[in-house]
Amino acid sequence: MQIGNHSQQFWAIKVYTALNINLVGHLSRQPRNKDGLLCLLRYHFGLPVTLNENQFHWLKNIEKDPALTRRFQVLQVAQPDEALALQMVRSLSRQLERHHGVLLLDEVLEAAVSLSHRYIPARQLPDKAIVLLDTACARVAVSQHSQPTVLEDYRCQLDALQVEQEVISACIRQDGLLDVEMLTHQLRQPLLRTFPAALLGRLTIIPFLSLSDEMLEKIVQLQLARVTQRLWENYGIEAQFDRQVTQQIVACCMEQESGARRVDSIITNILLPQMSRKLLTATMENQRYSQLKVAWENAAFECYFC
Repeated sequence: MQIGNHSQQFWAIKVYTALNINLVGHLSRQPRNKDGLLCLLRYHFGLPVTLNENQFHWLKNIEKDPALTRRFQVLQVAQPDEALALQMVRSLSRQLERHHGVLLLDEVLEAAVSLSHRYIPARQLPDKAIVLLDTACARVAVSQHSQPTVLEDYRCQLDALQVEQEVISACIRQDGLLDVEMLTHQLRQPLLRTFPAALLGRLTIIPFLSLSDEMLEKIVQLQLARVTQRLWENYGIEAQFDRQVTQQIVACCMEQESGARRVDSIITNILLPQMSRKLLTATMENQRYSQLKVAWENAAFECYFC
């Protein structure tokens, strides 16, 4: 609110705020109503009152009061078209750039006017375009002083991995093996934050550890030994597997989710069908062999009789 010697017009942008305070009571030492405030401004100060209000505030604060309704004459001001609104927005773009420290291209101004006119029907141009630009500029200005979301996600993942590494380091014994009791104790702490202690007291925590390469190699050798035994008992043929075959199967079982289950899948779905086709071919040709050798050659399993 501004009253000056050179001002002949009083603008009340938020008239409902100005009328609700006890301004007249402070001026005249006596409380007055809203109509008295307008009379004081008009007749004592000689200031005509002009209200710049939208339809919502007019209906909420002015129209329901008969004393205020008879004091004002309503003049509907239509919103400008997109071309005129774009010119208005362009005149304010430099102030927005200096305030937020960003650069506004002309394409941004055109998009703000067209999109706000299309998707924000509750307000009028150019106000809604300016608010949209102000919000976008503020968001860009904040993003310049903060870390990107992707970087924050990577930092959270790195922190989680560091915590996991610390837990594993605390559970490893001096001989290089994991201490199952220590690992169980470390797992119990985060479980208590989710499950009640009475439930965990009735459960037995069994940690599953990842298989090492040596363990996987022993499992592969046991599975291949079973294949060798079946081949000898059914066909009287001795099977020999190269060292590279075992290593290749172990290399295909490095996923922690599948583990040793991948060993049975490779032998059943890849290795055994090739050995079966080789044996059926020899049977159809009435050929007798005493030894079948399996090797890893040309990035594939190769079977041939010796």
